[in-house]
Amino acid sequence: MGCTALKKIEIADNVTIYHNAFKDATNLEEVILPKGMRKLAAYMFNNCTKLKTVTLPDSLTEIDEGAFTNTAIESLEHLNIEKIGKEAFKGCTKLKRISLPKIKTIGQEAFADCTSLLKFDNDVTSIGEGAFKNCSSLEEVNIRKLTLVSASAFENAVKLTKVSLNTETTSTSFSIETRAFANCVLLNEIDLSRVRKIKDEAFKNCNALTSLDLSVVTEIGKEAFSIDNETPLAAEFEVIFASINSPTCTTIGEKAFYNRTNYVGVLEFNIGKLKTCGNYAFGKTGITNFILHLKTTSTLKLPTTFADYWNGKEEGGTETIPYVIERM
Repeated sequence: MGCTALKKIEIADNVTIYHNAFKDATNLEEVILPKGMRKLAAYMFNNCTKLKTVTLPDSLTEIDEGAFTNTAIESLEHLNIEKIGKEAFKGCTKLKRISLPKIKTIGQEAFADCTSLLKFDNDVTSIGEGAFKNCSSLEEVNIRKLTLVSASAFENAVKLTKVSLNTETTSTSFSIETRAFANCVLLNEIDLSRVRKIKDEAFKNCNALTSLDLSVVTEIGKEAFSIDNETPLAAEFEVIFASINSPTCTTIGEKAFYNRTNYVGVLEFNIGKLKTCGNYAFGKTGITNFILHLKTTSTLKLPTTFADYWNGKEEGGTETIPYVIERM
């Protein structure tokens, strides 16, 4: 640890290397790891700021937490790695390419602040919170086997335009967690047709979104699709909810679609399963009218402030959007 004179290391086979072994070796540029190594220990090359070239053995299946944090690695390509630990590559600002065909698990903030990373296309089954947070050059993500997108996973990926999610799963717990894609201001292509839960601020300030399929969604969190006042909006915004005859949504959080002024027209919605609708859920949108459906036999009683829940042009104001309740 702290061997600042080292520039190159070639480690012999069958040598055991422990955590922190070469931490802060700030002049280290190249490493050749031994054959037969299966796990790279925690913080082994942490803060080796000039480390650019690493030869990983084919036997390697796991990289532990903090192993390459703040190094100069430019690519990560390996056929057999299955697990990457917490913060393993955090702050690797020169990392551009990742190819890990057998990867299953990526830990919390594993690639956070990798500001040169352009694309992630791997069949990972689990990613931790903030795994790709602040990856400001990331343009495309393919995560087709996930049924949980963790909190802040891609937050502040400001160049992200396309996300490919799992569109075949029948999981009833498929969830996009809090702030998972918050501030992805260019995101305009994502298929949510299998997602069941969208948590608080999951897509906050994703102002380029124009079409959403929420037909199986049961829960929409607080400010899930809201927009800050200063954020410019894209073209007309459209949301597909469940069919009128098969309602699914039970919860719409406070300010869920707040300030989406490009959400226009008449919203026809079956509220037969709705249990909670937060204040200003559709506040400051361009919606002009609501047609709300209930079964003829329903005993649901709407609160006297129901219209305010859906609109309330100004917070604390009394202006509401007209609504009609139709019995089915």
